[in-house]
Amino acid sequence: MKSGLQKQVLNLYRQLLRTASNQSIPAVQENLKKFIRIEFKRKAKEINSKDISSIEHQIRRGERRLEFVKVHVNIKKFSF
Repeated sequence: MKSGLQKQVLNLYRQLLRTASNQSIPAVQENLKKFIRIEFKRKAKEINSKDISSIEHQIRRGERRLEFVKVHVNIKKFSF
């Protein structure tokens, strides 16, 4: 059985990957997915699973990044 915090982390991870999948440019899609996976693995190694305040802080930070990606990275056209 997963704790509430574990569910929040997993939900955030899934939301980020879904948002990355919705990007219209395949290269942007893949780069975002790769970044998300690497970042979650890195943080999992860095943060002690009993350090609740750090985990909550990272969840809030991730939610802000999710909103940023939803608003700013959804590029329909790219031109120089």
